[in-house]
Amino acid sequence: MTMRSVNLDGTWQLGWQNQQRYPDYQKRPRRGLIDVNVPGDIHLALFAAGKIGDPVIDDNNRRIFWLSKKEWWFYRDFKLDSFANQVIEMDFQGLDYEAEVWLNGRHVASHRNMFRPLRIDLTGEVKAKNSIAVRLLPHRTDLARLPEGSQMRMTGRPYIGFPEEVRTSRPWMRKAQYTFGWDWTQALYTCGIWRGVELKVMDRLAIEDEFAFTRCADQKQAELTFRCRSRSFMKLTASGVLTVDLYLKGKGRAKVATYSKEILLAPGSTEHELSGVLPSPELWWPLGYGEQARYEARFTIQA
Repeated sequence: MTMRSVNLDGTWQLGWQNQQRYPDYQKRPRRGLIDVNVPGDIHLALFAAGKIGDPVIDDNNRRIFWLSKKEWWFYRDFKLDSFANQVIEMDFQGLDYEAEVWLNGRHVASHRNMFRPLRIDLTGEVKAKNSIAVRLLPHRTDLARLPEGSQMRMTGRPYIGFPEEVRTSRPWMRKAQYTFGWDWTQALYTCGIWRGVELKVMDRLAIEDEFAFTRCADQKQAELTFRCRSRSFMKLTASGVLTVDLYLKGKGRAKVATYSKEILLAPGSTEHELSGVLPSPELWWPLGYGEQARYEARFTIQA
């Protein structure tokens, strides 16, 4: 059983237009596109293309409040081969902020949270050649429909340039609040695919959320714990073996230990934990007291 990843970071295309009442793929901007880096932000792309001045110099941030009144479209094409009879998911690790996603012209997802990833099941949707379109808005479009009395009463200096419903309803947006202005920063509406994008192609099993930590350690031994989560696409529970190979980085990446454990793989998601002892570990020392050793743990499951 294998899982492979297709990294979709890099250069995308960016277009913009006045905000529409409803997201409409057929009316998306197609001319005057510029390059945008993913992960990234619209301000960085516009500044690099010479469309705006540096947002952190003088009062340029006030001159670009028009950005908050636009909708921003991100485009990317990709190819995929050898995907028959496999589960395919697309992971957006960070979308800022209100997002609609299309694959090959078909709407596949909506999202409204800057902090939580978006996972889209694209099994049966992906072709050999594909096009992604992501429409982003820097704020919520349904603020006027929030329950009566839910707006926060604002006092003091207003946030110049922001619509009233945005200024008073910002706590309802799962978005970094400092983008509305703070005592240590000017107001700057961020918007973009601000974390990585990845396509995962899986057959019967996937490993996720790998995590390793040290319970205690000295120069004699280190007590380690490894955790991960398996997702099984099989219809029946199967037995398997979880293996963690530990490598010491910086010294030829030598394998220093292997830990394994028999596990059960139930359909759906299952959490697993594996513990072990590493004799004579290379420790991480504070600066000036020694080297900063780093280890790498590789998780595999055989079923």
